[in-house]
Amino acid sequence: YVQAGIRVAYDIYSPEEKTEEPDKNNTKLIYMPGKAGAPFVLVCAGGAYATVCSFMEAFPTAKRLNDMGYNAFVLSYRVHEVPLIPKPTEDVAAALKFIFAHADDFKVSPENYAVCGFSAGGHLTGSWGTKTLGYPRFGAKKPAALFVCYGASRGEKPKDGKLSPFTRTMIGDNPSPEAINAIDVTANIDSDYPPTFLWHCKDDPMVPYQAAVDMNTALEKAGVPHELMLVEKGG
Repeated sequence: YVQAGIRVAYDIYSPEEKTEEPDKNNTKLIYMPGKAGAPFVLVCAGGAYATVCSFMEAFPTAKRLNDMGYNAFVLSYRVHEVPLIPKPTEDVAAALKFIFAHADDFKVSPENYAVCGFSAGGHLTGSWGTKTLGYPRFGAKKPAALFVCYGASRGEKPKDGKLSPFTRTMIGDNPSPEAINAIDVTANIDSDYPPTFLWHCKDDPMVPYQAAVDMNTALEKAGVPHELMLVEKGG
């Protein structure tokens, strides 16, 4: 894209916003154009909310979406802060606001969009569909679809008074019951939740596939259009 003279990197926050909150300097939106006028997908890589593994997960996915004709944007969102939530969903909201404001420049359809995420990015994607952390909270347009790829759909409740490192990153050492509930995507699925595609490998050593099964059950109970694909082997 760069060799073709296409600008790919964009800031989602103004200089004033970044001065007020310096951690917003750690965000970036990467534009990967597909077919002019086609819908777009915002892709969020994982990394346990400690880093963002875009080269491993987001860029290959965006390229595949381009091959299918869709426009794609890769989001580098804020990570590695304790407590972190709700900053990543604020970054999703800012990225989408920026894309919609420049839809003509990007040549993307403003009618429909999807969000796709992997692992922690899957948790972020799933959270975007909830009222506690997602699109209704920001008055944003409801996504046409969410793609949750081996998503960590819920934080672990305290065991022996201790949280898992992943959960601690999200909500700190002494979270309130409300904070614990807010990060639980599965517990916050209702009939307004966006249509969702989930996939997970049964031999995943990091995120148990039961997370996808539980989320699938919640989507079923809420009457949300959805599909679950479980893979026997794949890690």
